[in-house]
Amino acid sequence: MKRFLQILFTAGALALMIFTKAAVLVSAAGPDHNQLIRSFYSYFAPVVAFGGANFPPLITAVLTCILLILGFAAIKSRKAGIALCILAPITFIVSLLSLLYGLRYYSLLAACISLCLLLGAIFAIAAAARRKPPKAPAGQPPMPPAGSPPPPPPQNPQQ
Repeated sequence: MKRFLQILFTAGALALMIFTKAAVLVSAAGPDHNQLIRSFYSYFAPVVAFGGANFPPLITAVLTCILLILGFAAIKSRKAGIALCILAPITFIVSLLSLLYGLRYYSLLAACISLCLLLGAIFAIAAAARRKPPKAPAGQPPMPPAGSPPPPPPQNPQQ
């Protein structure tokens, strides 16, 4: 269930990134810089990243696509779940980097995207923490938990 919620919130963030009011590009109206113009674009629009030097939205969009792929891969693979636990918080932090330019570069839709990414990261970490270790093959004793002392050697009754 937690893995499903992680995928759902990541897909929701990706859907919000497609809207044209998500990323903000601030430019000056004239040479005196007294008046600023706010333009809104999609997170995937290259004009925001390369034209306005606002790279965090595009990086967030690419990382979110990778998160969605890892989310589906983590259903079957434990390694993908570990990678997801590392990449999900990084993606959330990158989504907040536009705030370093100021509040003018951040929109309400961008805040909703960051919230979805935060909830996705929380569920990704919760799903990875709850996952059970693999079972021992048939005929072998189960592995002791990590950090516990090794089991004593078997006693030989012939001595």
